[in-house]
This record gives sequence, C-alpha cells and structure tokens, in this order.
Amino acid sequence: MALKDILSASLTTDLQNGIDSTECESEKWRSKTAYTPSPRGRTFFSGAVSTLMKGFTMLRLMPSPLKRPQFHFLTLFYLLTNLGNATCAQELTQDRGLWAPITLKSPVYKKVEASLEVQPRWQSTAENGISENIIRAGLGFRLTKNVSIFGGYYWSSKFEEELDWENRLWQQITYSKKFARFSLQNRTRLEEIAQEEPLGAAWRVRHQIRFSYDLPKTKWYVVVAEEPFFYLNGQENGPRQGFNQNRVTLAVGRKINRCVRTECGYINQYKNNRGSPDLVNHILLTQVSIDLDNFFSQKKFKLAHNHHLKAAAP
Repeated sequence: MALKDILSASLTTDLQNGIDSTECESEKWRSKTAYTPSPRGRTFFSGAVSTLMKGFTMLRLMPSPLKRPQFHFLTLFYLLTNLGNATCAQELTQDRGLWAPITLKSPVYKKVEASLEVQPRWQSTAENGISENIIRAGLGFRLTKNVSIFGGYYWSSKFEEELDWENRLWQQITYSKKFARFSLQNRTRLEEIAQEEPLGAAWRVRHQIRFSYDLPKTKWYVVVAEEPFFYLNGQENGPRQGFNQNRVTLAVGRKINRCVRTECGYINQYKNNRGSPDLVNHILLTQVSIDLDNFFSQKKFKLAHNHHLKAAAP
C-alpha cells in the first residue's frame, strides 16, 4: 500500500475517533448540566397546575348568582388553601385542632389603645388534648384613622414534654380601610421568640392580609385571610432561616352589638418542617372579639349631647 494511502487512512481513523470522543463528551456534559426536576418538584408543579385548573373550572361552573364579585372569595379560598399544599400526600402529616381566641381592645388615653388576648389551643395529637395556652398583651398608638402601631409581650404555656414555655416580644403596624361593604386589613408583625431550648432569640416576620364582606341587610359577614411566616435567622437545634408556615382562613362572623362580634370558621395551617414531613393542620376557629372603642365613643357622644341639651334649656 502506498504511503499516501496509509497516511490518509490513519488520518481518517483519528478524525472519526476524535468526532466520536467529542460527541461522547458533549453527551456527558449535557447529561450533567440538564435540569431534571425531582419527583417532589414534579409533583408540586403538576399539583399546582391541577389546582389552578380546578379553581378556574369551579368559577366557570358556578351558578349565576354565585358569579357575582362578592362570592369570588370561595374560589380565592380554594386556590390559597390547595396551592400551599400541592405536594404528594406521602410527604405530609395531618393534624386537627381547635383554637378559641378571646380578644379585648380598649382606648386608654386619646389615641393610645391597649389590647389583651387569651387563646387556648387543642390538638388531636396532644397527649392531654390541650396543646398550649396563649396570653398576648400589647399597647398601641393610632397614627391616623387607618394606621396603627402596636407592641407588647406574648407568653405561651406549652403542654409538651420537650417544650414547657415560649416568650415573645412583638411589634406590628396595621393598615385598615373600608370600601362600602368590603373591609381590608393589612398587618405586618415582627416577633422575637425565646424558648426554653435553644438559647437565644429567633426573629420572625409574619404578614397578614384579611378581607371581609358585610352581607346585605344582616349582621353577618364573611372573612378570607392569609398569613405567611418567615424566620429572619436560624438557630442550632432550632428553627431555620426562611419560610416557616402559612395560614389560610375562611370564617363567618356576626356582629352582636357595637362592641362584640363572634367568628367561626376554618384555618388551614401549612408548616414547613425541615428535616421531617411537612404538617397540614386543619383547625376549627371560634373567636370572640370585644372592642370598647365604640362603647366609649358612644358614651362620649351621649354626654356631649346631654350637655348641649342642658345648655340650650331656658
């Protein structure tokens, strides 16, 4: 065979081997860098898409009277509750509970206000039924008609073997606005949490947005609310930085009089338990709220009116 033919054959073989090697390396690189979603990620994505489609289908198939804007909270509540829980059932633990807060708010002096809340909680997984009892006290100042700031102290007595108590300092700012029958409350609260263990304080921020709608010609109203929680720092053997939990609430309330109202409803609590299965807590809410601001305002009006009548008398 001529030298020219030998060199040509050798060059062709080397070139083909180089091309095959390059394609092999390229295929390896693509396999390493290609995004392959995890089973949990695929499940969450498919669950979220399925939830959105079901929500829009529910809105489309609603009877005509329920398609009015004031009833869209039904679809909103469905989406908020199920999007947060769009993970596979094998990775979630379920619990049931009852929360029964009683809140009191009263004016102190001019624009200064005080608040007190007592809230016992029961859980089905608690050894004695009752899981904790909460006392939250605060003092606030009304900056404007729609904006107020509050701060105070929180104490929780835990009925658990691994945790006996929890202390918190808390500060919040609230914006409230009423639009005809609709009411909006937008609240941001910062908490400094200290527990028996671990040592040190965990900083947590929580933001609640709450809508309510007064039903026509009645004292009844409907409430939809959502409140996500985020830890700003992490602790060893304690909470980790980042998303902590989310609460979605649907409730029906009734105004008993100018000062007292009651609410009863459902809270869906989703907790991000890192290192263990996440928790979905199904909670029955029964709440009594007492606001003495309306009582004192009405009393001042009556006193001023009586004084005016006496002054006008001959």
